[in-house]
Amino acid sequence: MIAIGAAGEHVVLVEFWLTGTHLGPLTIGERVIEPTGKSFRVRMAASFEFAPGTDRIICERAYFGEGMIAKELGL
Repeated sequence: MIAIGAAGEHVVLVEFWLTGTHLGPLTIGERVIEPTGKSFRVRMAASFEFAPGTDRIICERAYFGEGMIAKELGL
């Protein structure tokens, strides 16, 4: 977690590091890249909208540079 904040009554904004390992096919445009087994770490942001009066997420929107994961994997 890098930062967290509120945007109005029902929306939470989060900035974080997304980490993972390339274990399955990755589609970039029309190109499919077979698993490399390499790990990655990219900075992301997301907004989460909650149903009023509940802790139920009704919408999530993730934001990141599309080429960042490919760059981290050395592709």
